[in-house]
Amino acid sequence: CLATSHYSAAKECDRIKCGPSPVIARQSKEEKDAYFGDAVQYTLDTGYTLDGNAGGVKSYSITCQADGSYTATQPSVAVRCGAPASVANADVPSNHLIFKQKALYQCRKGHSTDAHPTGVK
Repeated sequence: CLATSHYSAAKECDRIKCGPSPVIARQSKEEKDAYFGDAVQYTLDTGYTLDGNAGGVKSYSITCQADGSYTATQPSVAVRCGAPASVANADVPSNHLIFKQKALYQCRKGHSTDAHPTGVK
């Protein structure tokens, strides 16, 4: 209250602004200013889902909270490919592979990939 019996201008209550949203490996995100209640969308890179299944969820969002922090992010899980297929006359690793891993097949004695004695085994 001022001496003139009027009030000074009141300040407005603005929504809390969160800082930059977290950077997460193998994910891209919306680049925007987020305020209390706003969501920031994340999209997982090719070959990654939230559960490691090829048809699994590939995106999610986090929310700016009243204390200026964000709700939890989710980890990227490499898609599981399972065990490699068997190949005639070759030994194949029995372990299960994930996205970007390679199966190393080894031709058995007397075999090569081009039918030549000096060919790739």
